[in-house]
Amino acid sequence: MKKVYDKMSENFIKEYTANFFLRSVLKSEDSITILQDIQGKRGKNDSSKNPYDIEVLNMRKTSMFEKKNTIDFTLPDFNQFFSPPVPVREKTNFKEVIYNDADFRKIVFEGKEKNAWGQTVKGYFIINKIDYAIVEHFISVYDHPDLIPYVKFTLSSMRYKTTSYERFAIYGKDEILNKYYLKSSKLNTQLEVLRNKKETKPVYVDFAMDYFIINAITHDKVESNFPVDKDIFKAKFSYSANFWDNQNQLPLTRDLRAFLNKVSLNKDKKKEFEIIGNF
Repeated sequence: MKKVYDKMSENFIKEYTANFFLRSVLKSEDSITILQDIQGKRGKNDSSKNPYDIEVLNMRKTSMFEKKNTIDFTLPDFNQFFSPPVPVREKTNFKEVIYNDADFRKIVFEGKEKNAWGQTVKGYFIINKIDYAIVEHFISVYDHPDLIPYVKFTLSSMRYKTTSYERFAIYGKDEILNKYYLKSSKLNTQLEVLRNKKETKPVYVDFAMDYFIINAITHDKVESNFPVDKDIFKAKFSYSANFWDNQNQLPLTRDLRAFLNKVSLNKDKKKEFEIIGNF
């Protein structure tokens, strides 16, 4: 694994532009409360002071919370999303396991020691045998969530703890440069929330982000129009019905359609619900 880590910087393209789609969905007790879809450009430049630039080209978003049950939840920013945890080699045990493709190796890993909260990092790498490049990566940060203490929400009596945090990434190869780039990335996390000091039965909040690109990478200029260190749901862009009605990369599932219909039916009940959206 030393060679894999040593070649990480060499194997990845340091500067490129990707046209991407990103879907974010927040659920509270299995009921959707936030939907945000973004189509845009992501510029990557490792030599720059700001390694990422984001140009949002199209966006649709909506959220609906019952005011009496609102949870103060902040979505990740782009910097956080594009910086998944990577195990420290010296603090990790690696083991090769059987894989169904002779050109690649599957290496599972586990932290040698538990962290301060009693959790052990686990996951796997899929590695190209020829150039030692990581082509797939999965990592799970929590394995014993019952040991994690609750943390108080800012300016609220609510308490929460993260019970699950998983990241999955696939890297594509540019055949001309013979180097790799981020092709898709997923984040899945779960919070356990106690709404007030007296409550003993927790509410479970699940959040998922799914990023992917569908075309070859380019070196097109990115006209940055959204800070990479700002809560993604804070983005404010107009809705284009023509674009969203004609794209097929982020279809509305049955559950999402039911959520949007629920928002439409309750949009005038301002005393009961807090609704934010651009369509």
